[in-house]
Amino acid sequence: MDIDFIQSQSIALKERLLAIDPALFAAYGKDFVDYVQVYQETIDNVLPRYVGIIYRTCARRPSDISLLDFGGGTGILSFLAKLCGIGFVCYMDFDRNQTEGSRQLALALNIPVDDFITGSYE
Repeated sequence: MDIDFIQSQSIALKERLLAIDPALFAAYGKDFVDYVQVYQETIDNVLPRYVGIIYRTCARRPSDISLLDFGGGTGILSFLAKLCGIGFVCYMDFDRNQTEGSRQLALALNIPVDDFITGSYE
C-alpha cells in the first residue's frame, strides 16, 4: 500500500463524513454531536496525521495487521484503517456514548470496523 492509496482513501472518508448530518447522532449525547461537527470542520487538519500514522505503521502488509484505536473518539482513525485494508480494527473508548455513537457513525458511513469496546486499558 502506498501513500497515494492511503490519501485517496482519506479523501473518500472526508467526502462521506461531510455528507453526514451530526444531528442524526443526538441519541449519543450533545458531546458526541459536537465532536462529529468539530471533526467535520477540522477534517483537513486531522486526516493528514492519520494518513501518516497508517503509512508509517501499516503500509507493508496491511491485511496482516491488527489496529487498536485506543481513545477512539469519533472513530476516524478506525474508519480510515478499514478503508485502507487493515486486517482487524478495534475501536476503544472509555465513554459508552462515544463508543455507541462511533458504532452508528461507522454504519452510516458503511465502514465495517471489526469491534467496538467501551473501557480503558485497565
